[in-house]
Amino acid sequence: MAVESTGSSPEPTGEPTAKSETGSAAILAGERQVVLRPVQTVESVLHVDDRGHLALTDGESPLSLFVLVPVREGKHQIRTAKAGGNGKPACIGLKENPAGSATLDAVACDASKAGQLFDFEAGKKNQEGKQTYAIHTDKDYYVRALDETGVEAVGATTPDTTFVLVDNGAAPSR
Repeated sequence: MAVESTGSSPEPTGEPTAKSETGSAAILAGERQVVLRPVQTVESVLHVDDRGHLALTDGESPLSLFVLVPVREGKHQIRTAKAGGNGKPACIGLKENPAGSATLDAVACDASKAGQLFDFEAGKKNQEGKQTYAIHTDKDYYVRALDETGVEAVGATTPDTTFVLVDNGAAPSR
């Protein structure tokens, strides 16, 4: 779907692009909804938990589908495919803490806010031949999956967690 600029947060117009894209290109164009699966886990995927934090789950979660909304060249918002309690989808945002750590939380979508823009850096293909990506924030943190439940943002020069973008159908029109 095409994206038009409406101020601080891009909104899809609902119109298809002139040429429909497939695979990773369609995902990175915001046309598909995906689950973000860390390569290092077997069944875990990212989701927004009941406290509004980005976390890992092995089960069903209403907020485990995401749309990667292109904002500008190479930068995306990670938006929930479904609306939250306020009737609107949320975006993943980085929150830097005084102790020097950072968390990733569901926040109101606003592409002008620092911490809501992410790069998806292509890495090696996994054992099934699927493209993997490191997720890097605009504030120089990488998204890291911890053991079986946690997700954190870490300042690092190289990522230690990569993700497969698992296609789950057309993105909802907004």
